Parts: sequence; structure tokens; C-alpha cells
Amino acid sequence: MTPHRIAINRQYGPENLDEKVALVLEESCLDPETASGDDLTAFDELHIGGRGATLALATVAGLTPNDVVLDVGSGLGGPARTLASRIGCRVKGIDLTSAFCRTATELSKAAGLTDRVTFHHGDALNLPFENQKFDVVWNQHFAMNVEEKGPLYKEEYRVLRSGGKLALHEIVAGPNDPPYYPVPWARKPSISFLVTEDRLRYIAASEGFDVEKWVEVSEEALDWYDAVAQRNRSGKGPSPLNQMLVFGQDLPVMAKNMKRNLKEKRIKVIRALLRKP
Repeated sequence: MTPHRIAINRQYGPENLDEKVALVLEESCLDPETASGDDLTAFDELHIGGRGATLALATVAGLTPNDVVLDVGSGLGGPARTLASRIGCRVKGIDLTSAFCRTATELSKAAGLTDRVTFHHGDALNLPFENQKFDVVWNQHFAMNVEEKGPLYKEEYRVLRSGGKLALHEIVAGPNDPPYYPVPWARKPSISFLVTEDRLRYIAASEGFDVEKWVEVSEEALDWYDAVAQRNRSGKGPSPLNQMLVFGQDLPVMAKNMKRNLKEKRIKVIRALLRKP
């Protein structure tokens, strides 16, 4: 395993993550049949905005039940399960973190979605799928950990059918970069590869994508962090199954840094739709 792979796997949770999740589900008496619903909202969507942001991106992308989606950087599988359960898409996820893939698979089994959702352990720069396989490629808070963004978008372009869509919900560098660390995607700068939104847009266009929609949603992201903080202060915090299982005791500091980074414009958040001609 390369140093980068080792660092990414260390960033995103312990090897026994699936066992910890199963234990919390059992101890909390959470119903496995609702594993794709509210019990997992604070856990399985590892991005700003949670499930609401996933559904907003799905609306921008115009997803339909007939779409076959590739979720690159699929994490714990929350977005994939949301797209499958709420819209009816078939979704394949791929992630570099083996613990994520195992946990995502187990949660999807519990939710009864294995007929529509599957997960693969693999590298986004060498996708194990044939040409023109998918209607939509999905990137949600993923490219921050990818240094070679040109090869990434080249691979995603390859596996998309003609007319296929690339849906992006990404964190990019702000005018006052660099950000404060730790943050959810990196405890140290060594695995953080932020670029400006102009640079990201240029790289994707250079690989052949046409940009159809591109919107900064940083204020929306700040509002979400404020809403989470308000919910926690009111005593309506997350269930025992929450992201501390992934990020450990660093999570409160990460959240504090994210708000500060957004307020000081060290990072920005974009939502975009690109298309393969």
C-alpha cells in the first residue's frame, strides 16, 4: 500500500469500523430496517449539509429512477442509499478506504438495498469499470484528497455514456487559503489538495466536460453548521451512531475549524453539474 493510501485509510476511520457500527446499533436499539432513514442522518453522509445536500445535488442533476450512478469516493454509502431509496437509482460506489466499503455494504444490507447499491474498494484514478458504463458520476466532498485531478476527471469522463452527467458538491480553496487544520478530510496539509473553483472548473473542462451549472453555496454551508450547533445546544444532538466513530475526538475541533474556514473565506463550497458531450 502506498503512503498516500495508508494516510487516507488512517484519516477515515479504524479497520474495525463496521464492528463498532454494528455494536452501536445493537446497544442503542436502533432498528436496522430504518438504517437508511433518520437514525443514520448524523452518521452516513460525510459532507456539509448531510442528506439535504445530497437531495439538492440530485435535483440539480435531474436524477431519475432509470439512472445508473457511480459514486466516486462513496464513503459510508449514505448518498448512494439516499439516491437508491428516495429516487430509485441503481448506484455503484467506489472508495479507497477499505473500512468504509465494508461498513457501507453492511449498512446497505440492513437497509434492504443490496439490489440497488453495491460498493467496491478501489482507486478513482483507475476505475474498474468499462467505458461508457454510467449515466451519472457523483462526487461529493471527494476531490480534496485527490492531487491528480486531471487524471481523475479523465477516468470519470471515460466511464460516462455520451450525454452523461458529472455531479459535483465540493470544497475548494478560498481567496484566503490555506485552511486551519484539522478538518474532516485531513488532519494535516499533506493529504489536502484544494484548488480554487476556477482551477477546478478549468481542469474538468480540459478533460472534455461542458459546464452546465456552477454555484457557490458557502453561505448555505455556514447556515447548516449553525443549525447543527443550535440543535446540539437544545439537547437534540446526534444519535449514538454519529461521525465520532469515524473521526474520533478530533470531530469537535474539525467542526470548529470548518466554520472558521468558511467565515474567513479560506475554503468555499460549490455545487455543479457538468456533462459529457
